[in-house]
Amino acid sequence: MPAQSKLSNALAYARYGIRVHPCHEIESDGECSCGKLGCPSAGKHPRLNDWLALATADEAQIRRWWADWPTANVGVATGAGSNLVVLDVDGEIGQAAIRALELEHGELPITPLVLTGGKGGCHYYFAHVPGLRNAIRFDEGLDIRTDGGLVIGAGSIVKRQYRWDAAFTLGNDLQPANMPEWLVNRIKAAKSPAGNSAAFTMPATLPAGQRNDHLYRLARSLKAKGLTAVSALAALQAENKAKCSPPLEENEIAAISAHAFLQPDQADFKANRNEAEPRRGSQATKLVELAISHAAEFFHDGDTAYVSFIAAGHLETTAIPSLPLRRWLGAQYFRETKTSPNGESIGAACNTIAGLALEGEQREVFLRLGERDGMLYLDLCDKDWRCVEIGRTGWRIVQSKDAPRFRRTRAMRALPEPQSGGSFDILKRFCNTPDDKTFLLVVGWLVCAIRRAGPFAILLLQGAAGGAKSSMAHVLRSLIDPNAAPLRAEPPTLRDLAVAAENSWLLAFDNLSHIPAWLSDGLCRISTGAGFSIREHYENREETIFQAKRPCLITSIHEVATANDLLDRSVIVALPEIPAARRLTEQKIQSRF
Repeated sequence: MPAQSKLSNALAYARYGIRVHPCHEIESDGECSCGKLGCPSAGKHPRLNDWLALATADEAQIRRWWADWPTANVGVATGAGSNLVVLDVDGEIGQAAIRALELEHGELPITPLVLTGGKGGCHYYFAHVPGLRNAIRFDEGLDIRTDGGLVIGAGSIVKRQYRWDAAFTLGNDLQPANMPEWLVNRIKAAKSPAGNSAAFTMPATLPAGQRNDHLYRLARSLKAKGLTAVSALAALQAENKAKCSPPLEENEIAAISAHAFLQPDQADFKANRNEAEPRRGSQATKLVELAISHAAEFFHDGDTAYVSFIAAGHLETTAIPSLPLRRWLGAQYFRETKTSPNGESIGAACNTIAGLALEGEQREVFLRLGERDGMLYLDLCDKDWRCVEIGRTGWRIVQSKDAPRFRRTRAMRALPEPQSGGSFDILKRFCNTPDDKTFLLVVGWLVCAIRRAGPFAILLLQGAAGGAKSSMAHVLRSLIDPNAAPLRAEPPTLRDLAVAAENSWLLAFDNLSHIPAWLSDGLCRISTGAGFSIREHYENREETIFQAKRPCLITSIHEVATANDLLDRSVIVALPEIPAARRLTEQKIQSRF
């Protein structure tokens, strides 16, 4: 990555009054530029000893720093001086926590977002909140950085490049939004880390004979800091890999972590040993027994464990572990015992349930479209988890317990309850097709897009500006697979294309100016279901084989499909320009739709 782009990002922060400073970077040999071999904070710690006082938004000083260290990563000082609080989301665990909080309280406001390169890792930028303190793991995989805090900024490279979300570039408004009150209250309500054991520091290397003891003490310190068992286990595994010589087996690490978390703190034991409340081990066992007694279904689809349970009178399906499962288990435990289980016990119960599921029956879990016994099922994605069962002679609405198992993703939105007696003539009002034959092509693509088997054609809507391409694409997607972000920009990598296909039934990309060769090949494979491999993690040699068939929709001004294999799979529809006097606003179109 050119050094100038790091400087450009540092200057972009400064233009909005956000204070920055230079941090060490990863050198070509993979080591930190600080010179310490195996640096535990490689590429993430400041070059300046007094960085908190020296961090600045002064452009001249920033240019001098990056003249001295052209490849320095960008350090962002959080807190009142930058009018900044950063919500740090740690991978898939953090994303699951955010999804659960948003389902309960409403979506987070649109605010600058930096993708940190990990699987789901990101930084939400909010305006400073007086009185809020730094909070480590105030929820599963969620941290807060405010006064005295530091995050790595966009443009930096650690294991991967930190980059702005597609909605925010150096030319966009980087002004942070206000943090919603419900999130502020959730952070303030979190327990503060306590206990002397939190001060434990791991040595740089651990030879045989010292590994188990030090890892156990580390696990106890992480528990004292308020980390969950799941987060602590991940930290222990990373330390084991980086510092133990040779590393312990993964099952040994899991046993050390479990033992550390199940052991009561000495003060807690003295105060509570005569109380009737069950200890963590018995709580976890009770939680598993409750799940079984409430007829929860444990099963798996490939390597992913799933559970289906009755909630609010309908059957829900979720992967294990997940926040919906944790919340359901906690509610069942409270109804049974009138007490709340602790987080470690819920985590242990989820691990046990996942093990039972992986040993149990294998079932296919569907996304939006499913099939069983010759019937097609369309998930309405409503709060009651209902589906439309479609057969050769008609259709009917069924409850989730009478349908195949469906999973849902954060961005999916509900379809309206269908009614009989509709007509494609109504749809024609929202399609700027030049004639009836072209409209028939669109209808044919639309019908084929709700088949399960595929392969699927790629619908290409082309034409000059003012042809209502995006509006028509939005309408077509809303009929099948409504989404919080119905039309998206070109995916930057093959991995992003795979993630989009994993989380949506219909892929819709808007206003593409060109289709590079790798994206053309990827779209062809998704259209026909041919598999392709992607790296599972940056730091290892494992790969994930991705295979899915999805209908696709693309809008463009120019003729972007040039490769023969992509043209063979495409239905190309040219939309004429609408005279200015006949154009409607997007709001009117959506209102009429």
